[in-house]
Parts: sequence; structure tokens; C-alpha cells
Amino acid sequence: MSKHPKPHGGQGNNDPEGSRHHRTDISGVVGVRGEVETRLPADIQKQYDTAEEEKNRRDKRRFVVEVITFITVAIYAFITALQWYATKETADAAKQANNLLEESTRARLGIYSRLGPIQVGSIVRADVTATNLGHALAVVGTHYGYDRRTELPDGDMPLNAGSLDSLLEPGKDELTTVIDPHFMTQDLLDNVPKLRDLVMDPHPHSPTIYLYGRLDYETLGNMHKVEFCYFLVRNDPTMVSPTDSPIKGDEFVLKTCPKWNSST
Repeated sequence: MSKHPKPHGGQGNNDPEGSRHHRTDISGVVGVRGEVETRLPADIQKQYDTAEEEKNRRDKRRFVVEVITFITVAIYAFITALQWYATKETADAAKQANNLLEESTRARLGIYSRLGPIQVGSIVRADVTATNLGHALAVVGTHYGYDRRTELPDGDMPLNAGSLDSLLEPGKDELTTVIDPHFMTQDLLDNVPKLRDLVMDPHPHSPTIYLYGRLDYETLGNMHKVEFCYFLVRNDPTMVSPTDSPIKGDEFVLKTCPKWNSST
């Protein structure tokens, strides 16, 4: 009776082929890919397609409405701009016409001045006549001042504004006497600037008497003003031309100041 050797404890079958038969090969599952196609039932698919079509139609309608709204707003803005421009043009034209009408009809004051007699021990005065050369009524306020100096001070005319106090109709005159209340002295009279010395330089180089003023007047609801300024000079008959000059026989005359002469 033959004896078969028993395998040692803990040792398995040494047959490599047998081992291959009993092993589980899982390498075949590596890299396995597959695609699964899922289809909705026909009725559900139809409902989905219908909903999508309705959504697309709503989106198209919304887009069309937005485009129409944008175009409408743009047209409205353009029309509004045209209306504003036309209104502005009309308003500007009306304003310009009103200004032209006012300028052609409003009161306008012209100034004429004449010096009173000059002598030692007397005051110096100038008669200033304002004439309304326009076609409307003027409400006039007169303000004036005087000074004794070589040149006028810097800045505006040193006058305090007063109230309007007289009416001047078109074509009418108003006389205002501007005075230096101090008596004329011999020293001042002897040194009054000579007219011929002011030909090249209009600024006097010796003390003299300045008489100046401002006429504020209201016409057609708007305010205007006329400023005037003169200073005393000794006349030189040889400097006067033409021969019919109103100051040819006067020893002293008024000369317009280098500033403070304007009208609006």
C-alpha cells in the first residue's frame, strides 16, 4: 500500500496551473466604458417641446417690445430736442426783437456842459444839461461831486447812490448845476493847467478843479446811467479850431477827464 505524502501544514497546492484556475481575474474591468441613452416618454417629451417653443415665443415678443420701446423713446427724445431748440430759437428771436425795440424807443440822455464865470473869491460851477434824446419817459436821479487835485483817484467815481427824483419827457432838458463850494484862490487860478500843455498828455500836471457826476435813470423798466467828468483848464485861443467854436473867447474852459465818462 503506497503512501502519499501529505502536504505540509500551511502549504497550498504548488501547481501553478491550478492556481491560475482558482484566481479571480479583475483586470478585465479596468478601462471599461459605456454609454446609456435615456429617452423620455413620448407624451412628456411633447410637453417639454411645447414649453420650450412657448418660452422662445415669449422671448421673441419681449425682444420685439424692447426694441420698439427703445425706438419710441429715441424718437420722443429727438422730437423733444427739436421742440426745445425751436422754442429756444423763438425765445431768442423774441428777446432780440424786444431788445431792438427797447433800444430804439427807450429814453437816452445826452449831456452838454458849460462853465460859469471864473474869478478869484467866487465858487466854480458847471451847468450840466441832460436832454432826453429817446422816445420814452425817463425817471432821473442826479449825483455829483467835486475835487481839487492834480489827478483823479483810482477806482470808481466817489458818489453815493441816491433815489430817482425827477421825470424827463422825450425831447425835454433838465439842468443840473455842479459846484465846487470853495472860493477860487489866486494861487490856484495862476497855476491852472493850460490847454496847449494837454495836447500830448491829457493828464494835468498841476492842481485844478474837477467837477463830475452821474445820472441814473429808469426807462421801460430798465436802469441806465450816464457819467461825466470835467476839469478846469486855461484856454488858448490859438488852439481852437474851427473858428466857430463856442469856447474860442473864453479864458477858462472845461476839458473832459481821461476817465469817468460813459453811458449805458
